[in-house]
Amino acid sequence: MPAWCGTHAAGAALRRLRRRILGRVVSCTTSPAWRWYQRAGLGLGLGGGLLLLVVAAFARSGAVALLVIGGAWIAAAGGGLWFSLRVAYELRLDEGQVIFAFPRRELRVPAGDVLAIQRSRLDMSRMRPLLVLTSSSGVVRVNPRLIGLFDFLLALRQANPDVAVPDL
Repeated sequence: MPAWCGTHAAGAALRRLRRRILGRVVSCTTSPAWRWYQRAGLGLGLGGGLLLLVVAAFARSGAVALLVIGGAWIAAAGGGLWFSLRVAYELRLDEGQVIFAFPRRELRVPAGDVLAIQRSRLDMSRMRPLLVLTSSSGVVRVNPRLIGLFDFLLALRQANPDVAVPDL
């Protein structure tokens, strides 16, 4: 180990990273702010839609428009909920396997089967899910705001040197 590792802050980070890669599970998880953002969007859509439906029941005029708009808000919230259940919120690398944690299930893929990790097309704001291309399970979508993604990618690159990570 270089002499500067004991005195420099980067050395401590390097030692922590080496311990995580060699001895433990390396993981990255969705940030709490991103989870709150998603929950707030779903709650606003569902709550706003229900409010419009209740107001439509008591409205003297324009009830049909309120019903249509409220139904559209509820449908959009339902679509967001359906989509959020199919996006992984955590990635773990444990003993040569990549584990994708979804809200209701886990998917295990050998690290050698991961071909690439990339952004979605036309994702200029970096809000769309990351795409993990695998040879055995197809495309797996992962939340874009991950804490510890760099450490995970470093460990994945050591487990599978052929993985492509273009422009994250």
